[in-house]
Formats: sequence, structure tokens, C-alpha cells
Amino acid sequence: MTALFFEGSRTVYLILAIGLVIGLLVFAQTRRREWLVLVAVCLLLGVLYGLLDFVFVTEGEADRQQMQSRVEDMSRAVTARDVERLFAHISPKFVSPQGKSRTLTLEFARQMIRNGMVREIRVGNFEFEQDPRRATGTGKMGFFFKVVGSFGEAPFHAETTWDWNASQGWLLQQVEFRNGIGGPVEPLF
Repeated sequence: MTALFFEGSRTVYLILAIGLVIGLLVFAQTRRREWLVLVAVCLLLGVLYGLLDFVFVTEGEADRQQMQSRVEDMSRAVTARDVERLFAHISPKFVSPQGKSRTLTLEFARQMIRNGMVREIRVGNFEFEQDPRRATGTGKMGFFFKVVGSFGEAPFHAETTWDWNASQGWLLQQVEFRNGIGGPVEPLF
């Protein structure tokens, strides 16, 4: 319930817009000033709520932004062929879909990027079922991505699990892939 008031909820904007429209419609029919007061209050609350949403970033929102930003940076690192930068956002606890360690996955990624098999990864449509929780040290995020390489292009969906590290922030701990239409993908690494 508190997220409704602190996260820039569309529901709050919708309620205020409905109040504004009702106030305008009733005022147009009755010409009573009380309804203009409702319109003014809805406008004022909408502007104030928008300003608060713009100025204040909650911990949950900041964490979501950090996780998304890290995935976008990892995507740029692939295009730049910078494997070290790519793995700067991956937890030492990382385990690949096939159960391989971070070190083995790093070598696999280095080889795929070096030989041109993977040249670019385009990411978008980020999804959060719930806010990441620093208290439990975990967060989950899904997103769609397209791999571009010597084979052409292939769309996928990723379900990621993140690990909270007080000194480094959110680090990718685990990932599961689906093809672009939702079916399972045989893990490559």
C-alpha cells in the first residue's frame, strides 16, 4: 500500500484525473463553485505528487534503476568487446545455467566475443515482479534481449537473480533464458 503513494503510482494519477473530470463535468452542468474547488484540488495534488515522484527516488526505485543500468552497461561492453567491463557487474557467486562458475563463464564469453560469434546484445522491456530487497540480499528482474553475431540475430528473454553487495551494489548472480516466444532454451554455458 505504501508503494502506491511513494512510487509514482499510475493509480494515484488516475484517481486524481477522475476527480478532475467529474469536477469539470458537474461544474459545467451546475455552475457551482464547489466543483471548481475539487478541480483545483485535484490539479494541485497531481502537480505536487508529480514533483515528489520526480524529486524523491525510493530505495526500491534506485535499486531497479541500478540493475537495469548494469544490464545496459553489460550490453554496451559486449559491443565494445570489453569482457572485463561486462563481468564487473557479475557476482563472484555467479553460476551459469549449466552450473559453470563465473571464471569458466568469463572464458566462454571472452571466446564468443573474440571470434565474433557475439557482436552485440540489444536489451529492453525490463520487468520487476517486486522491488529488490537489500534486507534479504536478492532481487529478480526479467528483460528481453536480442543477440547479434556471425549467425545473424536471435531474440531471447532473461530471468535474472541479483545479489546485494554493500560495497558494489547489485551484482548478477544467476540467469535463465527463454527464446523470444517464451519457450525454453538449451543453455550454451
